[in-house]
Amino acid sequence: MSGIGFGGKPLQVIELALKNEFLIVISPHILNEVRKNLINKVGVKGPVVDYFLENISEIAAFFDPTGSVKILDDPEDDKVIETALMGFADVLVSGDKAVVQLKSVGDLKIETTSTFLARFSKK
Repeated sequence: MSGIGFGGKPLQVIELALKNEFLIVISPHILNEVRKNLINKVGVKGPVVDYFLENISEIAAFFDPTGSVKILDDPEDDKVIETALMGFADVLVSGDKAVVQLKSVGDLKIETTSTFLARFSKK
């Protein structure tokens, strides 16, 4: 959401994914939440949001969380974690403090955008 709404480092992550530098793991639930929040909270116009989400959807692997992961107090955060786990993601990039504080869930690393970009640029 931050990349589309505010640019900066989160947008850099999206741009790398659009260049097929890595695979995005996502769910319909996440896309719906991002769309709703960008329009209602950030004020991005619907067609602009749809354009970005369509581009992201074209390169992403989709999974549909069941709600079986219960790690944090926020079920929305748990669905994001579950989606990453279902997709066997190596890294979950998040700006959500509660999610980032976990640092990992099993083999899934959880990193801020800055940490991910710094590590990714060293490859």
